[in-house]
Formats: sequence, C-alpha cells, structure tokens
Amino acid sequence: TLYYIVTGHPPHPEEPLEAAYNILNRIPPLPIYTYKRLIPDKVEKIIFKAMAYNISERYPTAKDLAEAIQEVAISWQKKTSFYYKWAKMLEFFPKFSKKEELLTKD
Repeated sequence: TLYYIVTGHPPHPEEPLEAAYNILNRIPPLPIYTYKRLIPDKVEKIIFKAMAYNISERYPTAKDLAEAIQEVAISWQKKTSFYYKWAKMLEFFPKFSKKEELLTKD
C-alpha cells in the first residue's frame, strides 16, 4: 500500500488477528508522522483517503489518485526549489551563511 511505501511499516503492525480486528472495526492506522516526521500533511490525507473503509470516500479512479499525488509533488517541488535557490544564494554571501548570524542581524 501507499502507507507502507511511505513509512516502511504496515498500516496495522499488530499481529494478523489484531490487525484484522482493527480494520473491521474501522480503527485508523497510526498517523504517518509516527514514522516519518517530514511527510507533508497533504500526503497523509491522500494516503488515508485511498485507504478509506467506505468505498464512496476513496478516490473514484486510479487517475484521480495519481492527479492528487502529482498536485502535491508539483507544489512540494516548487517549495523545495525555492529553498534550494535560497541556500545557493547564501553560498555567495558566506558572512550570512550561519544561522546564528542571520538571527542576530537587525
């Protein structure tokens, strides 16, 4: 599942009988941040929607799921691109490259 791909753990890591009980009783899996703190909330929402107990709450098609993932990936790429450019810019100004110096400047 996507949950396993992202976290490296099954959604219900208990013994098989307990996991089946949790699934049947609609007990949600542990939040993704339990295993991976840097995963954006939007990714967790996509994964939990894909795993929804009621079929009507899931993505109607695999294409819809793929589009949701792609949307998050594009926005994340833009954000990380911004931070990458910022870090590169700081390399040209070594005087301000240390976090402590940035915080103490007026």
